[in-house]
Amino acid sequence: MVGTPIRHLAEIRSAAFSPDGRWIVTASEDRTARVWDAETGQPVSDPLVHAARVVAAEFSADGRRVLTASHDGTARLWDVSTALPVSAPFRHGERVSSAHFSPGGTRILTASFDRTARIWEVVRAEPPAPAWLPDLAEAIAGERMDTHGGWEGVSVGRCFALRRRLNELPESDPYAGWARWFCADRASRPVAPSASPNRDEFVAQLVAKFKAKPDLPMALKNLREALKLAPLNADVYCAWADHLLAGGGVLSAKQWAQLDWQIGRIAALSPGRYDACVRQARYRSLLGDPEGALALMEEAGRSLPGAMATAACWSHRAELLERAGRLAETLDAHARAVEIEAAPTGEAPAFWPARYSRYDFLCRHKRYAEAQADWLGFMRVPRRDPQAPSELVDLSAWYNAGFEDFWAPNELYRADLGALPTGIVPLDGVSFDVRGLIQLRTTNAYRQIPFAGSIPLARQGRRLHFLHAADRRDLPGTQVGEYAVRFADGRRERIPIIYGKDVSAWLLEAPEPDAPVPAWQTNRPPGLTLQLYHTVWTNSQPDRLIETLDFAASASARASPFLVALTVEP
Repeated sequence: MVGTPIRHLAEIRSAAFSPDGRWIVTASEDRTARVWDAETGQPVSDPLVHAARVVAAEFSADGRRVLTASHDGTARLWDVSTALPVSAPFRHGERVSSAHFSPGGTRILTASFDRTARIWEVVRAEPPAPAWLPDLAEAIAGERMDTHGGWEGVSVGRCFALRRRLNELPESDPYAGWARWFCADRASRPVAPSASPNRDEFVAQLVAKFKAKPDLPMALKNLREALKLAPLNADVYCAWADHLLAGGGVLSAKQWAQLDWQIGRIAALSPGRYDACVRQARYRSLLGDPEGALALMEEAGRSLPGAMATAACWSHRAELLERAGRLAETLDAHARAVEIEAAPTGEAPAFWPARYSRYDFLCRHKRYAEAQADWLGFMRVPRRDPQAPSELVDLSAWYNAGFEDFWAPNELYRADLGALPTGIVPLDGVSFDVRGLIQLRTTNAYRQIPFAGSIPLARQGRRLHFLHAADRRDLPGTQVGEYAVRFADGRRERIPIIYGKDVSAWLLEAPEPDAPVPAWQTNRPPGLTLQLYHTVWTNSQPDRLIETLDFAASASARASPFLVALTVEP
């Protein structure tokens, strides 16, 4: 050990030298970062204090600033000599896990548990302060101190003269870029001195992020930021109203007041706009007047006939018709919306709003067979090959996941079965109809169709061939599920699914010594293998009619099986 130990009141999470090696900055769970003299081990300034543990700290390239990241949801920039912050907090919606300077020190990169990384601009304020800065402060305040210590107003002409003066600053002035940006029209200037999008473009980006809603708290934060930047932008109010309207009337008193305000602002800012009329109609429907809402929408459609050609219009119409109890017309409106949505390509895209709206309607009314057709489109499940023999059982009615999106937990390396061949695929000497899969423990929040647990077969067979796997690892010998063959004469035969014998995990980081031999396997970086397994069940009485096949998971097992394909050997 060299030098005196550096101590905090709790665990130290990181330590880093300054570029010249004179100082050390440490980050600690005692909610502080501290700068120390590397030779003596003594602090050179007061603690840099956060409201929660500090997990990272580093010096800028010139050693004059320290950047910290904290679980209080912020990163902060500090002056080393004064231990004071030199900017507002760089704030995330959740704990900040790391923060780093760019090589030039003009930007900061932060990463957070809110599932975002953000780049922030840092304006370097090098001394001395420019001579025009006090004049700018007086112009912004609208008043100045006179020679007698009293206050007098700053004329508009003086403000404009200052603006011209700042716009004429030479490029050699380090503050010139910032000054020109500050004086530019706020409606058209970039959102930051070195950013590319202007205000309206940035607001549109924030609204688009809100509509995506991967994380609702962060989405709402984006919308609030958009409102601050553009309080007269009707699209922002429309997005917020849509968020509240999506609650279906289950709103708190505060949310009802917010919704009433949003609808009023939309009407005031965009009179005659069709989308404004739609929000007003939906609001009226929530207030218990669906027929009045429909009349309002009909009127808007007559005044703006082009709007009736959009999928969104028909989806909104379907929503109002459903509230009015006109269900047959509701389904017709959904069908028209899906038809328009599919028109550019002739086929509805995988997860577009109109098709999902119809799917949601059908599920809520328990019309699951019709809803399944839309679900297969969401999951990009290919159509069955018309040449597929009946021995390759058609599982289309029970697929609850595709090979790509929405079926595997996010923590599984974002892996999927997209590399698996589809169609009629020979594996391990048997042909399978490979297009989708049946999960018993789905992680997809959009899935509303329950799996009945039973697949009708109504056929005889000498053998059943299962192409399947487990969704995660488990102990060898654990029964993770079972198939149950039900015969027409009422008899039932169970087929246990044993981990390590019949199946193993579909994704493995390292080989399992006692795992069964895969029927299909592929490698995926970093060092992962994906695999499926083939299990055969032999029917001791092949002349008996198999009525159904039940499929269930074991409640006590960690893993759960999923079925990709089933072939009945006659």
